Amino acid sequence: MKKKMIISAIVVLLLIASVGGGFYMFQQKKKEAQVVEWEKVVAKQIKNTFVDIEEIRFSEVTSENWLANITGVSVNIITDKDNKNLSIVLPPDFEDTSLQTYGGKAPEKGLTENKIKVVYSDSSEEEI
Repeated sequence: MKKKMIISAIVVLLLIASVGGGFYMFQQKKKEAQVVEWEKVVAKQIKNTFVDIEEIRFSEVTSENWLANITGVSVNIITDKDNKNLSIVLPPDFEDTSLQTYGGKAPEKGLTENKIKVVYSDSSEEEI
């Protein structure tokens, strides 16, 4: 009888762990999709803020501050003259349309009119 209870408890714990793990993985995928959406907005802002950009690469690693509800990501901006690395604060919502950077020297201000290649943190690529 005692052996059956122990086996039942182990089965229940395994079920709880697998459901919890599945929920965690679902939340991570949802968060990654949200980050890519933010990166698309930021890429358009970068294109409309700096001149002569050829490529934008977002780092696969993000930093999160859950207290302030912000996510930061490193961005490599390749221009026709050189490479610039910036740290960008991704907006917690789309109401704030300003581009916030911290750290790194930004490229020359202006508007890039030609199409540029963008590589997002999930390794997907797009031309904007």
